[in-house]
Parts: sequence; structure tokens; C-alpha cells
Amino acid sequence: MKGSKSSSCPLSAEPKLEETTLSEEDEFLILGCDGLWDVISSQCAVTIARKELMLHNDPKRCSRQESWLGRHSSAILATT
Repeated sequence: MKGSKSSSCPLSAEPKLEETTLSEEDEFLILGCDGLWDVISSQCAVTIARKELMLHNDPKRCSRQESWLGRHSSAILATT
């Protein structure tokens, strides 16, 4: 892991924030740390979220870590 050029620590307490306006056309919002986006593409995350919603139509259940890791570990590993 690499930290900022001015720091020897690989972790940063400075968040990267982006502001996005959601519309009626948006299906869902996926929030993830950089660790998630290091191993999975945004399109893969969307595909997994859609599959989970089609399985049980429960957004809270879709957000559980074991749901993603259990059923989709091969997809996540394939993107690394």
C-alpha cells in the first residue's frame, strides 16, 4: 500500500467526496470504499446488485456483505 507523498502512512483520513444528483431513472445507489473498487468494476457491482434485487427484491438484504461474497465471489475474483 502506498500513502500520500507527504506521509509514510498508507492510510488517509481525507475522504474523496463526489456529489451526484439522482433522478427517477436511477435504479439504486452503490456506496463502497476504495477497497471495493480496487477489486470490482462499477459495472460488475451494478450487475450483482440487479441480480440480488431480482432474487428477493429486498434492498436491505442485497446490501449484506455475505450476500455479495457468497454468491458472487467468482465474479469479484474474476475482476481482480
